[in-house]
Amino acid sequence: MIVGSGYAVGNVSEDYSDNVAEGLVISQNPSAGTELTLGYAVYLTVSIGPASSSGEVVVDGPADMTWVYINDSGANMKDEYGNPISHGGFVGYMSKYETTNAQYCEYLNSALADGLIEVDVEWGSHRVFPAHSGYSGMPYYRLTNQGDNHNGATHGGASRIHYINGRFTIDSGFENHPVSYVSWYGATAFCEYYGYRLPTLWEWQAVADYDGSYSYPCGNDYRSQYGQLLRLDTS
Repeated sequence: MIVGSGYAVGNVSEDYSDNVAEGLVISQNPSAGTELTLGYAVYLTVSIGPASSSGEVVVDGPADMTWVYINDSGANMKDEYGNPISHGGFVGYMSKYETTNAQYCEYLNSALADGLIEVDVEWGSHRVFPAHSGYSGMPYYRLTNQGDNHNGATHGGASRIHYINGRFTIDSGFENHPVSYVSWYGATAFCEYYGYRLPTLWEWQAVADYDGSYSYPCGNDYRSQYGQLLRLDTS
């Protein structure tokens, strides 16, 4: 109605509400009844329902991904040279768990139906690519990787998603295992499809820390394979 009346939505943010049902507007700025000029931007805050006692929330996306609210100022953060920085920290929602085979498979089937991806199985590569890319070195997912077979592992981390008869399927029993062999391009495409994004280096360092010391069990060097997905808080 706002757009139809000659106004524009300037920004839509989300917030918890115990009183306003999910999907309904909690507040708007300017408030209702304010006389506006044509084309004036209106800012809305939309309810995502009540927050749980643990701070977790389930939002739209693949297989009900669970998100937790993060409010980390990034205090005491330093760059790789030991100099204090002011651009660390993160405020918003972060996925509590790793993205699973089931969640990524759901994305692949949806993106395939939307014509956004293609599967190359004719030349032995068995990979997923962005549609009409000409396969220019940007594979999203490797469908047939056998994983590692050392240190007691048998096909450790093998690809568990396959393309059969025009549809992506998962090896039985591996639906809730973390997805493997997804490239940076594939992770970015997954995020963009659902309105998420990957963290910056400094955001991930702040979120991964728990006591302000910025000492991590996997070491203090940033490694992309430890990344999680972030959902921006636009409020």
